[in-house]
Amino acid sequence: MINFLGAYGIDEEQKMYEMAENLFSQKNYQEALNLYEKILHIDPNNSNALGGKGAVFFKLGEPIKALEYFDKAISINATNPYFLSDKGSVLLVMGQHVQAEKFLKKSLEILPNNIDALNGLANVYSYTKDHEKDVMYRTAVLIIQPDNQEALVGIANSYTSLKKFDEAIKQYDAVLEINQLNVNAIIGKGNVFMDLRKYEKALTYYEYAQSIDSDNVNALRGKSLAYVNLGEYEQAKKLDDEIKKQILDNIDGNPKSQNNEKIPSWVKNTFGWYYEDKISEREMISAIKFLIEKKIIILE
Repeated sequence: MINFLGAYGIDEEQKMYEMAENLFSQKNYQEALNLYEKILHIDPNNSNALGGKGAVFFKLGEPIKALEYFDKAISINATNPYFLSDKGSVLLVMGQHVQAEKFLKKSLEILPNNIDALNGLANVYSYTKDHEKDVMYRTAVLIIQPDNQEALVGIANSYTSLKKFDEAIKQYDAVLEINQLNVNAIIGKGNVFMDLRKYEKALTYYEYAQSIDSDNVNALRGKSLAYVNLGEYEQAKKLDDEIKKQILDNIDGNPKSQNNEKIPSWVKNTFGWYYEDKISEREMISAIKFLIEKKIIILE
């Protein structure tokens, strides 16, 4: 999230921006968006408010809109490291790995200790399965901020992918010592036990994650896979049906038809990444919304 103030010399703008940033940090995204828009009504070229709008849209799972506002912000202030790293993160979600890497590295050239850019580059290498670089950049984050949960979980995920299960569990436990309710770490431990074929133990972690976040799709999917491996196919089917319902509820309708040839590669990648636990449900839903807006999927 953008975290510095522009020099506009207007107290009202500055106060509104500070309030918007505070609302954003509290996840009151719509209220933050309203304030950013008020600032832009006063000054359409306020790069911080433009970047703020981009950050809100990214959090709301609308990468295309987010990219539009980050581009506007960068056109006004091309050396803002936070705009650059945020744009890189959006490009990564859209499957543009090379461009994402370019903007994230440019951000680090300007601000070497930009934690968002370091984690962003790590995400690039995680998506491309370059786990050694992933761990390297996460470690750089931890040198700056030893309790950064995203970096700790990311390292643990890479260790899981590399089949270094003991190291992965140690990392997940380190996260849970900081925050025992970190759902990603809990699900990650479940995934380790799934790989170790300890399905009942994996199930307990997925259930714990669901007790914290009842609608977490990764927890539901983990439970479904555990049930399949335990031979409880009826339970697995119920969970699969629940996951499908959640997805359809979130796009406010049911797909009637689609033309696969018109689907951009980044959207196709998004579905693959979702099923590999690389992106969130919200990001996957944003891809479906894109198909609807472009009339590739027609709703009844």
